[in-house]
Amino acid sequence: LAKTADDYGVSIQTLTQSYIGFYAGAKNAIESGKISAIQIQEIFESVAKASGALGLSQERQEGAFLAIQQMISKGNIQAEELRGQLSERLPGAFGILAKSMGVTEIELNKLLKDGKVLAAEVLPAFAKELEKAYGIENLNRVETLNASVSRLGNSWVEFVEALNSGNGLFSQGITLLIDKLA
Repeated sequence: LAKTADDYGVSIQTLTQSYIGFYAGAKNAIESGKISAIQIQEIFESVAKASGALGLSQERQEGAFLAIQQMISKGNIQAEELRGQLSERLPGAFGILAKSMGVTEIELNKLLKDGKVLAAEVLPAFAKELEKAYGIENLNRVETLNASVSRLGNSWVEFVEALNSGNGLFSQGITLLIDKLA
């Protein structure tokens, strides 16, 4: 997760919280053999990459991950999750899913109404199509102002964690200084 956060310039805290929910939502699908853990990782990474490339806020990133998590945990994709949640965070998600399935948006609409769009079957192809649609399939690192700000925040989180868990002279000195000031 730390590498993904650094590569795509997204918040490590948002990514960690989202991944926990994402994986928990996918656990039954993985155990039942409907989707592999590798496919779940690829879907997660594609959404993280798209989030970083689009400069999505943490709230929008969380919403995108939550929408896909709900799709996977429920087993089938519902129009509300696709239109009302995912498409609001990732522009064009509805059309991208239709293209990844080889159907028109009208046909996708009907399939959704009939409950025939199974998440485990369509989300791996959707993740690949998402990267193509945004032109980020060959992107290895996002370099935007938003990504730099996220990386700075991630560095601060790492620094604080090092202070809280470290036994080194620096962390002991900082702890002693803070204790004396308090």
